[in-house]
Amino acid sequence: MSKHIAFILLFVLLLAPMAAAQDNDNPTVAILRFGDAKGEDISSTESGVLDMLEAYEYISADERAELAGRASLEGEHISIVWGDAGFEFTNAALAVDSALDQGADALVTLSTPMTQVAINATSDMDNPPAIIFAAVFNAAAAGIAESAWEKPAHVAGAEASTPYEEVLPLLLIQDPDLQVIGTIFNPAEASSVAGAEAIVASGEAIGLTVEQASVTGLADLRAATQSLVNKGATAILLPVDQTTLGGLPAILAVANEYGIPIFHANMQAFAVGATVTAGYNLLFEQGIRAGRILVGHLNGDINIANTAIYSQTSMGVGVNLDSAADQGVEISAELMDMAGRIMEDGASVLSEAEVLARLEATGLSLDSMPRLKEYIEDNALPVGASANLVTEVIVRILSSPAGREFQQEFLAGLACAE
Repeated sequence: MSKHIAFILLFVLLLAPMAAAQDNDNPTVAILRFGDAKGEDISSTESGVLDMLEAYEYISADERAELAGRASLEGEHISIVWGDAGFEFTNAALAVDSALDQGADALVTLSTPMTQVAINATSDMDNPPAIIFAAVFNAAAAGIAESAWEKPAHVAGAEASTPYEEVLPLLLIQDPDLQVIGTIFNPAEASSVAGAEAIVASGEAIGLTVEQASVTGLADLRAATQSLVNKGATAILLPVDQTTLGGLPAILAVANEYGIPIFHANMQAFAVGATVTAGYNLLFEQGIRAGRILVGHLNGDINIANTAIYSQTSMGVGVNLDSAADQGVEISAELMDMAGRIMEDGASVLSEAEVLARLEATGLSLDSMPRLKEYIEDNALPVGASANLVTEVIVRILSSPAGREFQQEFLAGLACAE
């Protein structure tokens, strides 16, 4: 592996970064999330945003290291503050208020609830800070935007969507005899409601009976899970939302007792206990896209009012073998073959396909980088490649002349008519 790492680093060193010309008054950026489920993937969207800031020299490598623990930064070129709502809506409002009190020029909001709260808090302001969101599912249903172009003038970002119709068949791959499944949703979360509706529709379309349980917060999850077990559910599929993500330990406490696998449509959940995750898997890429918009805003290259929302869908699979062992569940060979991320003995690895996906998030195709393609084909980035190595590669690519060129192409593609 050391030879492979040296090979990659030798390659990226050939991509000499261009110096970013900064002429600003040290803008303040607040990065706000709805909650932290303590998983390896949870910070991947934030990492993508920071990669862009580092690539454009708003933060140095040393400052990036300081930010790893989400410590506030008063850097040479930018100040960064953080907010975490702990999966509580009241705390989300406090986090936004704190960011505004600190004079934030831009709010990077991660998740649908945090974005909703930020928009509500700034909608009546005469000169609101830019809101750039990521990890938002179904922005229209959440009232964030009517379309990619019809949105509040100070709002832009990267929207994701999960193809539930592709997720449900995976449950039958795992258990062909499956008949009854359960799902849990929070009516206060638009993505949760939309996801539960899609689970019911897609599940019934392939002959499954879908039992539902409604919750209002984390405290309800254990009882909701038990109610699904009582109704005969032998597997549970959870929608993309923040309530079930933050409350997975309570759900697993019941599921493990009955040997019921927990499927989750949020790929983040694979790292925090869900047995199988299936759905939108480009969370890091969401951070890169949001970071591109943020850098464009900070550089004065775009007008947020005329910048469309970037939309993307994808499908990936993650498997947590530790959770499967706790439940006495053996993951099917076919599902294992599909897994791009695997958790075992507390450690997660990326498949080669996942590494490729992260590299392609830079916007540079493999065809435009034949040497990188050759390295990958020679297994220079094998299964289990270090996520830190991938990040280092990406930052250098983003800093390269070709990376800067793609930045302009990306922003131009989001330009709306006046």
